[in-house]
Amino acid sequence: MNMSQYDPAFDDLLKLWPHLFEETRQSLLRIARAAARGGRPLDWASPQDEGVRHVTPSALAATAHHEAGHAIAALLKSISFRFITIESLNDYARRMRFLRSAGSIERIHGQGIVVMAGGAAQHRFSSDSVNKYHESLERDHVTAYALDATGSTEQAELMTRLWDIQARELVAERWLLIERLAAELLVRGRLSAADCRKIAFPAATTDTSA
Repeated sequence: MNMSQYDPAFDDLLKLWPHLFEETRQSLLRIARAAARGGRPLDWASPQDEGVRHVTPSALAATAHHEAGHAIAALLKSISFRFITIESLNDYARRMRFLRSAGSIERIHGQGIVVMAGGAAQHRFSSDSVNKYHESLERDHVTAYALDATGSTEQAELMTRLWDIQARELVAERWLLIERLAAELLVRGRLSAADCRKIAFPAATTDTSA
């Protein structure tokens, strides 16, 4: 898979998943074209809305837990990312930036779980805070990713359900870490991957003994 300009999986997504919302399809095309022109790196196929909405403190806390869920899962699954943030609050802006790459089936599974872990964490924090449209759109993106990996609609649906279950289990097992990271994200607004690791696993990052 050629990753020099942008992830070709986006092209496959558009071909194999024609019933995605037209608005989402157009947003994906704009992002892909920008990347092809040397623009910013792509994130998880997430459209960027123009307007910024007013965000209540409770919604901000829910967002922080959502992003912390992504980050903890990424750290545990060895999936690289640059940062998480609650500073960019567009109506549907993925606030975790991945450094995606082709790889093994383990990496594909890991990426699927990481994406699903955000919603799982937000559900656990406050199920009332979840936007059903955004949740279904995120699930559609994950299912399309699974379809690209398997080539089978049935297998893609099964894989997505498996990732959902595994993400919820991971969130339940690591909830204290997610809460710790979310609390720090609310204070600082933005955390790099290194920051996330230090906050979640301080012993591992401070032990320099050979």
